[in-house]
Amino acid sequence: MKAFITHGGMNSVTEAIHFATPMVAIPLFGDQEHNVATAVKRGVAVSIDRKKLTAETLTNALRQVLNDDSFTKSARKLAAMIAKKPMKSKELIVKWTEFVAEFKDLSNLDLAGRDFSFI
Repeated sequence: MKAFITHGGMNSVTEAIHFATPMVAIPLFGDQEHNVATAVKRGVAVSIDRKKLTAETLTNALRQVLNDDSFTKSARKLAAMIAKKPMKSKELIVKWTEFVAEFKDLSNLDLAGRDFSFI
């Protein structure tokens, strides 16, 4: 796959990065704006404001992602980094389970902002 058109959900972004696929992202709501902004910052995506989505803006974004090799290079680098991360998920789960079993109450690790209202 040369490019992936996505709404920017975390699963879609994660899969695209895992398979080293550049994205054209059209965030709709929730965490998607943040996910897409991060992908753009990492050089693996072009973002289109959903209110400005037209055949022309989509075509231009696709051309940019398909014709500029930097998107593919950045996607490949991120995919390689994820594949070679220092600690695998299974190891991390075991370590955190052992940590929780030993210390039981982890409320001191809660962020103060956790109880803030949405506004």
